[in-house]
Amino acid sequence: MKFIIQTKELLTALQITGKAIKNSVVPIVECARLEVSKKKCIVTGSNFELFITKTIDCKADGVIDICISNSKLTSYLRELPEQPLNFEVDELNDGYLVTITDSQGHCKLPGFKGIDYPLTPVIYSEAIEIETASFHNAILRTIFAASTDSSMVFSASLIEFGNGIKTTSADGRQIAIKSFSDKVMVDKQCLVKPFILNTIAVMELSDKVSISYSDTNILFDYGACKVFARLSEGKYPDCSKFIPTAHPIVVEFNVAQLASAIRRVMVFSDKLSEHIRYDLSDGVLVVSAEDVKLNEAGKQSVSVDYTGEGLSIGFLGKQMLSILSNLQTETGFIYFLDEKTVMMVKETKESEDLYLNVPSVLVS
Repeated sequence: MKFIIQTKELLTALQITGKAIKNSVVPIVECARLEVSKKKCIVTGSNFELFITKTIDCKADGVIDICISNSKLTSYLRELPEQPLNFEVDELNDGYLVTITDSQGHCKLPGFKGIDYPLTPVIYSEAIEIETASFHNAILRTIFAASTDSSMVFSASLIEFGNGIKTTSADGRQIAIKSFSDKVMVDKQCLVKPFILNTIAVMELSDKVSISYSDTNILFDYGACKVFARLSEGKYPDCSKFIPTAHPIVVEFNVAQLASAIRRVMVFSDKLSEHIRYDLSDGVLVVSAEDVKLNEAGKQSVSVDYTGEGLSIGFLGKQMLSILSNLQTETGFIYFLDEKTVMMVKETKESEDLYLNVPSVLVS
């Protein structure tokens, strides 16, 4: 069995699908699967929970389904100039021997039979087509809030399909919610692990993505590249219950100025807690931190648009910076109910997108 694939096309496919591959005690899962037909080759990478496939062109004298070490093949191709690669596959008792010939020489690698590779999910539901940029933006602006504790349902992010699409991530102390698309679709909630969403959000793929799902899996179809993922189980908490319905204290602030002030005072915060204190009064928000053990302290004043009674409250520095880094406007709005209730941050007063943060320390 022989087939030909261009170096650059195969290398790109291996790099994309390789994002789904992890070190495993099962050798075949460290491989790239190549499903070769006469004119096409489907390259697949998987870790059982995540499957990424990329379809590329090839010329073959038959059909074969073979698995080859992704890392070794990628390392080899990375050192080659663009050229057609000639693959010759010889069948052995327990697999294959693959000989790859290029303009300067050749290499030989063992191959596994593709029938032993994890089975890619099959999803038949109607697809929802949306803009890739909007979807990836929603992921990147909310995923930071997802819990890193795999035992919690918060360790997954929620994608809701209904009157539009909404992504939600939370960890019990902070919540990030982003809505986009005005399309009306059948109601469905999907719990997707953050590492899966992070994987696709940084990939430069097509302008459109079609999303379809079953009870156990979800498919992100970018055309030549497809991402299948196993859904997490469990019921995601209703985050709307944590959103305060009354916000008597509204503060308009400059995003860059507040973020800079927090970064400066964090230098002097307690390294274990990273507590930052916020003292609000007419026209001014004072940001401060201290490390009593080291006798260090820092304080910065930021001009804000606010008139009313004073307020003192505390939040974790890194969490606040994560929120501010995901705002895409020059100014933002902070909403307070009192010193004991979650803070809400929005880009505009009309925006449905929001970030919630629980006070880390109550300040008298």
